[in-house]
Amino acid sequence: GLSFAVLVVSLAGAGALLGATASEGASFPRLISNCDTADGWIHDAGNGSVSLDTEVKNEGTGSVKVELTNWLYLMRGVGSESAYDFSGAKYFCFDLWVDEGETDLFTAASDCGINFASDGSYTNGGFAIPAAELKALELHAGWNQVALPLPEVTESVTADITKINTMRLYSTSNNAGRTVRFDNVRLTDSLPEPPTEEDDSKYQFMSNCDDLDGWDFDAGNGSLSLDTEEKRQGSASLKAALTNSL
Repeated sequence: GLSFAVLVVSLAGAGALLGATASEGASFPRLISNCDTADGWIHDAGNGSVSLDTEVKNEGTGSVKVELTNWLYLMRGVGSESAYDFSGAKYFCFDLWVDEGETDLFTAASDCGINFASDGSYTNGGFAIPAAELKALELHAGWNQVALPLPEVTESVTADITKINTMRLYSTSNNAGRTVRFDNVRLTDSLPEPPTEEDDSKYQFMSNCDDLDGWDFDAGNGSLSLDTEEKRQGSASLKAALTNSL
């Protein structure tokens, strides 16, 4: 089955962008792309290709599939008139699919990050989510719901945060042969909620840990039981009481 995780980093540093009062009617979550079309997404030539995947998706009718031959260099808005209002936003969120054995997408990178700008360039006058935030993510095989805190924008930033028209997510390591997928790219003013019982039909779990079926523990090292008090979702969690190795 597929795994699903909510990943958040640097919670203490999360704060709304400069000019934080969102314009009237600009509610959250604020959609950037539902990824039901690959329109507006491009990849650096020679490093990979972008297409629509209607089979593996987290919501809607598709996800943006990136097949890599080298670096991950996914961009949106370059050369277009589309613009996104980041005012009042605290988190940049997206659903990310990685294959089994490829969860080191960011941790293995020599450099990575996400750049934002309003002048059609991802290098001039904008702001960024740094490598440390991405490297702190503990990705799981399957779908991961990522929530990255947006930085406070200082006076040195000349980008118009109400008209961000360029985004670039990159990972500069040899990613040849990797396939990653993106879905439901959005801005929020609060952390996403973990999946609930109502989400069971939407997300495919390896285990919701509401029972012990399929779980075992090496004899002499501990015991397993259900904990109906301390749980993240559903009716229980899996409790491992250790006497030695996990």
